[in-house]
Amino acid sequence: MHNETIREYLANNSIFKHSSPENIELFLNDDTVHVKKFRSGETIFSPEFKEKYVGIISSGSAIVATSASPENTLLKVIKENEMFGIANLYSDNENFPSIITAKGDTTVILICENAFKRLLENDKKLLTAYLSLLSNKIVYLNKKISTLTAGSTEKKLCVFLAENEHDGVFDSNVSMSSLSEMLNIGRASLYRALDALSDNGLIIRTGKKIIIPDKYALLQYCK
Repeated sequence: MHNETIREYLANNSIFKHSSPENIELFLNDDTVHVKKFRSGETIFSPEFKEKYVGIISSGSAIVATSASPENTLLKVIKENEMFGIANLYSDNENFPSIITAKGDTTVILICENAFKRLLENDKKLLTAYLSLLSNKIVYLNKKISTLTAGSTEKKLCVFLAENEHDGVFDSNVSMSSLSEMLNIGRASLYRALDALSDNGLIIRTGKKIIIPDKYALLQYCK
């Protein structure tokens, strides 16, 4: 990926599109922006990495897992144009909190900590977009907590589907095995919960998509 291509890519990114090309040119250069390619299963980032970077998936996808337990529980999948490393940018914690591995061949744009901070400090629109992204991450974590503490398997699944549906549809980009890890339940329990919700007409399964005809009814069922 050539420098010009990198700048064009950043200009279309959900965060960097709020910055001017002049600012990107001023603060991001060959010494502060790097492009790395990873094969499936390779570690992109982990607590062992001491330097802080902001990463953008420019192609492919990656799996984010917690390093707090021996099982490395899956947290989410990040796709093309999504970012990582921004939440701990100003944190006193020196270690990156998660393990990120490539899911298939993946290319990542890595931006040095100091360069990104300088850009934030000199571009109010970019700073606002950055704070908005952090707020969305907090909302996501709150949803994750409410899902994991919901109680029974069916309740966990109900809360998860209700909080992750878009226009009445949950379009899964992870396998059932990964989903069971995210919900911290067994695969057999997950399938039984899906069958129970289907039998009660609360969801309709079509391939990887789950249609939710009535979100309110779904939540009421699991109260």
